[in-house]
Formats: sequence, C-alpha cells, structure tokens
Amino acid sequence: GTTHLFWNPAMEYIKLQQVRDFLWAAAAFAPGRDTVISGDLNSMPGSDVYRLVTDGQVSHTYSPVSDDNEVLSHSWKRFDHPLKLRSAYDPPPEFSTLTDSFRGCLDHIFLSPNFWAEGTLDMYSEAVILENKSLPSVQYPSDHMSLIANIAL
Repeated sequence: GTTHLFWNPAMEYIKLQQVRDFLWAAAAFAPGRDTVISGDLNSMPGSDVYRLVTDGQVSHTYSPVSDDNEVLSHSWKRFDHPLKLRSAYDPPPEFSTLTDSFRGCLDHIFLSPNFWAEGTLDMYSEAVILENKSLPSVQYPSDHMSLIANIAL
C-alpha cells in the first residue's frame, strides 16, 4: 500500500492518526500476509510517525487546537498497529526532498520481515540538486525524489 500524509510538522498527531488508520487497514486487507508500505509520510526518520511504523507503537503528547487556533489542552495518546515493518533503505536516505528552506527524508518504503531489499535506488547528491537551486527544478520537476527498492522474498 501507499499513502501521502498531512504536511504540517506542528500537527504530528494528525499524521500519527492517519498512518495508524492506514496500517490497521493494510493489516485487515491482507491478514497474516507479507506487506510493503510506501509513501510520502511527511515525517523524518526518528519522528514519532517513523517510530510508529517501525516500532509498532508510540506514545505522543500533543496540544489540540480549536477552530480559531486556540490551544485547548495538552493531551497524551498511545498509537499502535499490528504489522512488523522495517525500512527498505538502511540507513534511510539523507534527503528525499531539498528546497531553499528544508532538507530531509520524508518518503519511505517499509517491508515485512520476510521481504528484503536486494538493492535500492541511490539518491542524487546534494551538489547535483543544487546545480538547479533546489527541488523542484527544470531538470527535476518534482519536489520529492523517487525511492525504488528491488524486493525479494
């Protein structure tokens, strides 16, 4: 399965709920089957979203806001899912997007334990991207680079 999560880094709890719901749906779609999960998680390695995917659970403290952007309170929630997943890229790329104001790995491929990545696509170097200032550019029309993994059982 693949997904694209909410972008705002200040609202990680929304992304946590999105990825939790997605992973539970993936588990229900193919119970007991090996799984490949990918997408633009808009989350860096080490984030709570990434840790939820790879560790199966995470506790997160957040501050919900009202419709007029007033902070309501501080809340705590535990998120979990039943799948066992690890990154196809080990280690994850340094970046999958590079702009004037941001450099980071937001895109990911995750595999069940019975799958492994025989190879992964190398990312362009930062120097090559910066020849065109940033992503997107005339040469690279997307603000994200492609991730590709050759997956085997």
